[in-house]
Amino acid sequence: MDKRLLEFCVSVPPEQKLDQGWTRLVMRNAMADVLPTDIQWRRHKITPNALFIAGLQQFDLPLLEAVLRQSGDLLEPYLAQTELPLKHLQAWLDGDITELSPNAWNALTLMMWLSNRDGSAPLRQQIAEVCKAHTLTR
Repeated sequence: MDKRLLEFCVSVPPEQKLDQGWTRLVMRNAMADVLPTDIQWRRHKITPNALFIAGLQQFDLPLLEAVLRQSGDLLEPYLAQTELPLKHLQAWLDGDITELSPNAWNALTLMMWLSNRDGSAPLRQQIAEVCKAHTLTR
C-alpha cells in the first residue's frame, strides 16, 4: 500500500466522497473529459459475475467437478452454519446460475485450499491433470 495514496484518501473532504447519494465523486469528476456522461454518472456498477461464472462453467467445469467430488467432506463443517449446502454447489455446476453463484465459487475455492492444505495428493494430481488437459485444448 502506498502511504501517499492512503494519506490522499484520508485527506479527501467528506463532501467529495459522498454528495446527494453520489459516491466516488473525486473519480467521477476526474473522468469528466474521458467518459461519456451517462457512464460517468451511472449509479450502479456493472459486474462481470455472470460472464465470469459462465466462463468457469464452460472452460473449467472438469476442474470444479473434480474439486467438488473429491473434497466435499472437507467443506461440510464450514457449510453447517451457512445457507449453502453441497446440493446448491452441484446445482451450480449443472448450470443453475443464480445469486448463489458467487458463494458457490467461494465455497469451491475454499475446498481447493483445504484439500491442498490437508495434503490430499489424489485431488492435487487430478487438478494438475485437468489443468494440463485444459491448457492443451485451448
